[in-house]
Amino acid sequence: MEKNAEPNTNCLQDIECPKCGHTSPMEIVVRSWARVYDDGVEETYDTEWDENSRIHCLNCGHRGNVFAFVTEGEEDDLPCERVKEYNGTWSCVNDHTGCMWNDGHNQCGYKGESLSPLGDD
Repeated sequence: MEKNAEPNTNCLQDIECPKCGHTSPMEIVVRSWARVYDDGVEETYDTEWDENSRIHCLNCGHRGNVFAFVTEGEEDDLPCERVKEYNGTWSCVNDHTGCMWNDGHNQCGYKGESLSPLGDD
């Protein structure tokens, strides 16, 4: 795993993996229009995503939300928040990988029911 030498200047400007520093390529869950036929997709267009879209670093495998990969601002500026997933597990919303409760894959190990576990300490 290595960090890219060049910063992004287009679609991924200000995007960097908070774990390994890699800047491109990334996989992002996007919204898009697609021309779809029975035998497959011909083209996509009007592709968009926002700060809450899921993102995946192809260099180290780290996953999170886009806002956690934005290099402007510091992770400490974001509140410690989590959400309960449909399967009963808790996920870190703001990708605080340095948090003592974050397992490094944005799963929160805090045992209480609080939406803001660091606020409970």
